[in-house]
Amino acid sequence: MLATREDDSGGCLTLRLAHSCYRHLIWDCGLVNEEQAARLLSGLSRRYADESRFAWVRELTHPDGHSIVVVPRTGRVQIRLHYLTPHGERERCARQVVGELSAALRCCEPV
Repeated sequence: MLATREDDSGGCLTLRLAHSCYRHLIWDCGLVNEEQAARLLSGLSRRYADESRFAWVRELTHPDGHSIVVVPRTGRVQIRLHYLTPHGERERCARQVVGELSAALRCCEPV
């Protein structure tokens, strides 16, 4: 399963079901660079709770229970949907989270 979502700057965040996830709960997002990771974390901090245990692996939790894992150094971004998300809604929900990621990157663009 593959979905993409364009952002206003012409970039495209890719969304791919994680290799080992057969329940459609874990999704990999396109890689970002370190500067984009910092902007992403800053933008998401307005709505997501930071539950990171380490600076090198950041975990932010959405009020609905979904989480975003960001590894700033490598640019890895992973979406982890809440396990109670109905199976038929999981891809739609993952796309919605990608939209939030894109909005977070746009709102914190450098001037």
